[in-house]
Amino acid sequence: MSHRFNLFIACAFVSATSLQASIFFDIQGELLKNSSGTAIPVNALILLVADTTNNGFANITDGSSLALNAFLNSGDDRVLARFDLSSSGTAGLFAEGPSLSFGGGWNETDPLALLWFPTLNLASSTVSNGTSYGLFSGPALDGSDAWITPTDGATGHKLYFFNADATILPDSPPGSHAAGLGNASLTVVPEPSRSLLALIGIAGVAFRRRR
Repeated sequence: MSHRFNLFIACAFVSATSLQASIFFDIQGELLKNSSGTAIPVNALILLVADTTNNGFANITDGSSLALNAFLNSGDDRVLARFDLSSSGTAGLFAEGPSLSFGGGWNETDPLALLWFPTLNLASSTVSNGTSYGLFSGPALDGSDAWITPTDGATGHKLYFFNADATILPDSPPGSHAAGLGNASLTVVPEPSRSLLALIGIAGVAFRRRR
C-alpha cells in the first residue's frame, strides 16, 4: 500500500560521548474522526503515548494532565509528543515525523498508542469528564511497523493507522483497519474517588426516601 505522505526524515549522527540516540518516527493516520464519524478539525489535539509498564492503556479520567511528559491519570501511560493536524492541513489526516529520546520511564518494547481529542487543541493541558477521544494501538498493517517502542537510535519507525473509509487522498487505496476504529468512541470518565462519592450520595438519598 502506498503511503499517504512521503515524509523526509533526517538521520541523526550521534557522537561517541552521547548516552542516547534519538528515535525517528514516521507517524500517519487517516481517517481520524469524532464520535459521530466526522473528520476531526485541523486544530484537534493528537497525542503519542507510551504504556511504560506494559499493562494496557487505561481509560482517561477527569482532570488528567495532557501535558508533554505527563503520565495520564498519574499512572504509567506517558505523553511522549503532542500534535495537531496542521502538518497535513486537512481535517482527519495526520502525518508527523518526530524525533524522540528515551527517558522518564519510557524504554524499548513499551507499547505505543495514538490518541485524538476532537474538541481539544494544543492549548488544552487537562481533560474533563465526558470529553470524547479516540485511541489506536496496532496491529501493524498497511506497511506499519509494530506499535511498540523500537531500539534506541532507530530511524523511520513507521506507525501507520489507515482505516477503511480513508478517502481523503483518492489515489491511495483505503486502509485495512475497520472504519469504526477511526471514531472517537471513548469518553473521559470521572475520577474513582468522585465516582465513589457520587454512589454514596445516591445511596444516602435512597435510604432517606425509604425511611
